Amino acid sequence: MAACQLVTIVKLAEAMGFQYSDLNVEAETDVAFRAAQGDMSPVPRFTAARMIVNIQSDETKDRYQQLIDLVEERCPVSKLFLDASLPVEVDWR
Repeated sequence: MAACQLVTIVKLAEAMGFQYSDLNVEAETDVAFRAAQGDMSPVPRFTAARMIVNIQSDETKDRYQQLIDLVEERCPVSKLFLDASLPVEVDWR
């Protein structure tokens, strides 16, 4: 999830001409083991996900918000989590 977020940010920033000097994403998930169908052993399932996006930029707040909105709209792994009704908290700093 963090790798997908990073790639999405880099590609969108490049397309927008958004200038930044440093970028990293920290991610963590909560996992619970739930029984699978049949006689299989319990399998891990994500129950929550959190990411902190640290980006250094002199861009305006409007451009910064535009980047955030585009990333939220286009990151495919984040979309998978959201489509599965898994809460994903993203904190942009």
